[in-house]
Amino acid sequence: MGIWRIDADLLAKSSFGLSEMAETVAALKLLTDATPQPWQQEWRTTHRPAFREMLAGRPVVRALVEHSFAPSWTVQFLTRAPRRLGLPFEAELEIFGAYTDDQIREQLYEVRPGRLPSILTASGPDDRVLADAAAELVSWVWTETVQPEWDRRRRVLRADVVARTARLATGGWSAVIDDMRPGMRWLGGGELQINTFGYPPRDLRAAKALYFIPTHCTGRGWSMWDEENRFGLVYPVTGVFAEDLVPASNALANLLGRGRADVLTRLDSPMSTTQLVAITGLSLGTIGDHLKILREAGAIQRRRSGREVLYWRTKLGNLLLTESQQTQSQQTGSQPTD
Repeated sequence: MGIWRIDADLLAKSSFGLSEMAETVAALKLLTDATPQPWQQEWRTTHRPAFREMLAGRPVVRALVEHSFAPSWTVQFLTRAPRRLGLPFEAELEIFGAYTDDQIREQLYEVRPGRLPSILTASGPDDRVLADAAAELVSWVWTETVQPEWDRRRRVLRADVVARTARLATGGWSAVIDDMRPGMRWLGGGELQINTFGYPPRDLRAAKALYFIPTHCTGRGWSMWDEENRFGLVYPVTGVFAEDLVPASNALANLLGRGRADVLTRLDSPMSTTQLVAITGLSLGTIGDHLKILREAGAIQRRRSGREVLYWRTKLGNLLLTESQQTQSQQTGSQPTD
C-alpha cells in the first residue's frame, strides 16, 4: 500500500485549501473519463462535444491527452503541487514555462512506458512545444468549463474545507482523513495510508508543506509533489449536492424573509457562521444578522465547540420548516373535484 511517513512538524504545517489548477485538472480528467459518476454525467455531456472539437483541431494537444492518463497514474506536469494554496489560475499556469520538451516526454513515459507517437517526439530537447501545448490544454478547460461556474464551485469547496477544519479541532486527524478518499486512512504512529497500491513507503518528514485539496474529481483523486519538497493530496469534495438543497417554501420565506428561511433550512445539523458563509455566498455580517434574529425568535440554538460557535434548529425551527413544507405541498398538489 502507499504510505507517507510524516511527523508532528509537518502536520502542524499542513493545510486545507483550494487550487484552481487542481479543479481544472479534475474537470479535464472528467472530460476524458469514460465512466463518470451519475451526478457528473450532465456536466460531461454538456462540455464534451466542444472539448472533442478543440482536440480535433490541435493534434499535439490531443496526443498529450491520450498519453497523460493511466488507470492509477496521471502525468506529473498536470499534478504538480502548487507553491501555495489559493493562487489564481494564471499564477499556477506559469510552471509550464519551466518545462522542456524532454522533461515532458520523460514524464509521459512514466505514465505509459513504451514508444511515444512521432508527433510527441518531433521537437528538440530544449524546445517547449509540448509545454506550450499542455498550457493551452489546461487553459482551454479552465476558460471554457470551470471559470464560468467557479463561484458556485468555490462555495461548495470552501464548505468542505471549513467542515473538515472544524472536525480536525474536535476529532483529530483520523476523524478528518478516514473518509477523505477511498483507501486512505490515518494509521497512527506517523503513518498516513494514501491508497492501497503496492508502492514503497515515502518519507515526508523533511517536506516543506502538505496540502489537502478538495475538487469535483472522479474516483479517489490523486497525490502531488514538486521538486521543492511540497506535497499534496487531492480528494473528492463532499457536499457536491449542497446546492441541490430543497429550497425554503414560499410560506416560510414570506414569514422570515428569503435569506433567513434559507439559513434555517440548512441548519438540520450544527453549522458555524463560516460554513454558512461558504455555502450560501452571503457575507459574514448578513449571516450574523440572520442568526441573531432566528435565535431571538427561538428557531435555532447555539453552542460553542472549541473555537467555533455552532448553530442548529430547535423544535420550534423544525416545526416551522415542517409546517411550511406541508402547506407548500398542499398548495401545489391536486385540487379536489366536484
